[in-house]
Amino acid sequence: MKNIHIIARFKIQEGKLIEFKTGAEKCIAATKKEEGALLYDWFIDEENLKCTVVETYKDSDATLAHAANVNELLGKLVEISEFSGEVFGNASDELQNALSGMNIKTVPFYKGL
Repeated sequence: MKNIHIIARFKIQEGKLIEFKTGAEKCIAATKKEEGALLYDWFIDEENLKCTVVETYKDSDATLAHAANVNELLGKLVEISEFSGEVFGNASDELQNALSGMNIKTVPFYKGL
């Protein structure tokens, strides 16, 4: 399996929901231009100030290209939230190195359809 799936979670700071949503819109607009982005869906629970992003990229290289593309935008969102994530799939060494030091767990692919 080459696809990389990501679940990104944000706990948004009080009073920062509108700013967070504005940043999310910018991330979505930037990602629309990426060939390797297959899924990029944002879900926001406004009552509990939680956001979950479900992402799929065609491979590790596409995931790295996405990270480079939204790095600055994502950094601004992380400043106003608590971030954690999970990466599912056989991430390349380069992708695993890029994720080191972040609050992201990698889970290798086992079996599927």
